[in-house]
Amino acid sequence: MGVFLSQQSEELEWIIWTLEENENELKTILNCPSIAQQTLSIKTEKRKKEFLSSRILLKLLFGQCVEIDYKTSGAPYIKGTKWNISITHSGKYVAVARSKQPLGIDIEQISEKLNRTKHKYCSTQELNHIDNTQQLYHLTLHWSAKESIYKLIEDEPLIFDMEMQIEKFTPRNKDHFKLHLCSKKTEHEFKISYKKIDNYVLTYSTF
Repeated sequence: MGVFLSQQSEELEWIIWTLEENENELKTILNCPSIAQQTLSIKTEKRKKEFLSSRILLKLLFGQCVEIDYKTSGAPYIKGTKWNISITHSGKYVAVARSKQPLGIDIEQISEKLNRTKHKYCSTQELNHIDNTQQLYHLTLHWSAKESIYKLIEDEPLIFDMEMQIEKFTPRNKDHFKLHLCSKKTEHEFKISYKKIDNYVLTYSTF
C-alpha cells in the first residue's frame, strides 16, 4: 500500500507507511542499493521490512537516499543536515518524522498489555484521570506520549511514572495535551499532539 498518511506543519513533518509489501518490493521502491544491502545483517523478515520502509520514508522527506548514523544514546541522525529525525514502528505501521527542533514520534497499538502494566508508566494521579469508557485508548496515549518524550530527551534516562506527568484530558480521535517533565537535568512543559489510527495511536512532540 505504501504511504498511508502524512502531515506537514511549521514544526514537524511526518509520514506513515503501511507494511504490506514484501522485502524485494520494498527494495525496488527504495532504489538505493547501498542502503538495501544493509538488510543482510538483519535477521528477521519483519525487521528488514521496517528498515526498508523507514528508509523509503526518509527518501520521501529528503528527496534523496540518506544514510542514518546513530548517537551513543541510540538516537538516529543524518550527517551534514540540520534536520532532526525520529523513527517508530508498531504492528503494520512505520512512521518517520523530521524537524529543525529536537523531536520524538511514537506509534503504538492499543493493547490490553498496557492495562496490565499501567502502574509502571502512570502515576496514581494520572490513573485517577483515566476515562473508564475508553480506558485502553487513554492508557495507550499516556504510554505513547512518554515514549515520544523519552526519544526526544535522548541523553537522559527518564522514570515514566515519576518524572513525566500528563495533565488531565479527554481523549478524542485527534487533539493534543500537556506533559510536564521534571527530571534531574530537564524541566519543561511539552505539547503532545496525537491521532488515533485504526487500533493504533500516533503521538509526537518537539522541544
